[in-house]
Amino acid sequence: MGVVDLSTGGLKVEPNKKRTIRTSDYYPDDRILVVFHLRDKDETHIEKIAHVKHISEDYIGAEFDESEQGDHTISSYILNQRHHQAIM
Repeated sequence: MGVVDLSTGGLKVEPNKKRTIRTSDYYPDDRILVVFHLRDKDETHIEKIAHVKHISEDYIGAEFDESEQGDHTISSYILNQRHHQAIM
């Protein structure tokens, strides 16, 4: 799976090509561990607890656990990405 949308409050992940998500494996409010790397120069490792909010064969939408929200690393990354997009 890959992260396709990221915010300070949560994320959206989609399965890799030609795969679907088995919706019977996840339920709303399930706690999941999400592990990914940011696409920054250091490939920063992120590991957070999240709660499933939306589930379909195409994606999972999850909200970071309250104790995991407000991550400065993710906030800085998002602002940096927006800055680069505005310049282009």
